[in-house]
Amino acid sequence: MMRELKYGQDWTFVNAIEIEDTKSGLIPLRFKRCHLSEMGEMARIARMATGIELQLRGTFVKIEVDVKTVFSDGFGEAVEWYWGPYKILPHAKLGGDGMITTLTLHVASWSKVDSRYPVRLIFPTHCEVQVLAVRADGDAMPVSTYPCFDYRQLPGALGLRWMVHGDSITQGANCSVPSMTWVDITARTMGCKAINLGIGGYGIAEPIIAKSIAARDDFDVLSLHVGANAKDPVTFLANLDGMLREIRSAHPAKPIFVASPILSMGKEGTPEPTIAKIRAASELHLSLLNKSDPHLHLLHGETLFGDPNGMNVDYLHLCDFGFTRYASNAIRLMRPVLERDRPSPGVLLGDVHRNP
Repeated sequence: MMRELKYGQDWTFVNAIEIEDTKSGLIPLRFKRCHLSEMGEMARIARMATGIELQLRGTFVKIEVDVKTVFSDGFGEAVEWYWGPYKILPHAKLGGDGMITTLTLHVASWSKVDSRYPVRLIFPTHCEVQVLAVRADGDAMPVSTYPCFDYRQLPGALGLRWMVHGDSITQGANCSVPSMTWVDITARTMGCKAINLGIGGYGIAEPIIAKSIAARDDFDVLSLHVGANAKDPVTFLANLDGMLREIRSAHPAKPIFVASPILSMGKEGTPEPTIAKIRAASELHLSLLNKSDPHLHLLHGETLFGDPNGMNVDYLHLCDFGFTRYASNAIRLMRPVLERDRPSPGVLLGDVHRNP
């Protein structure tokens, strides 16, 4: 018998810092509304549900979730079902703006899916999603009695909360499913909880993003993958300096990785000269800053991704193969630093969002 489940009691969101409660449903947000109000045109992308999940745990026969696509730009509309770390097929696709979709999981057809792990509904990378209703045939455990699942619970995990900000490459534009972003792959491999704050079309060290990150304390390590959308090195470096100063004033000792822009080409075989200049200028600048800030670490963009094999046809964004390569290089560069100077991990049980 299907019954409607209550938010905050039977199910919850993961990685939503705030919930917007509308008359018809709930919209999980990656940024606080007070900061979204200062973002101008950027707010539309910042409201997208990249990295956000809906989780519930119990003994179920069937689960239904009614969702409405408030806004989509078409660069990632797939949703995925998982049971803890295990993917459940098939995944599904949401529609365009204003479309309502019922996402159904027939749990009984997957006999091993039980209350050992939460059921996870991973939202699209490039849609703003409103949850209208959650129904289930079966019994849900109260969300207050268990930790939500994230990759810190995997064997050998680093156990850190990793916040990531960047542009569309970080947000996951053009990946086939949300678990194929380079951020998710990296977090899963290292055993970290990822908080993805990528905003497609932006990522130029905007002051409001610096303010938003500085105001948070739900991360142990931060990485910034910015600059690919910048227009000139001077303005970008001034913005980056301001961003780092604001974040450092609030988080004086947390590890911060800053990646210079990756390879970008105007046409096949021809690197973009502006991006090359910004990359060179930012790498020199960050190397100098590191002398007075030992917790600031440079990630060279062309080391992260220096080969067009793995790009989409726009010669900038990545396909799934490209995201995998980017993640592999990020892990290779970041993990030795984190293992050597591991910060104190955040509290696992403190990450469940409660109904405001």
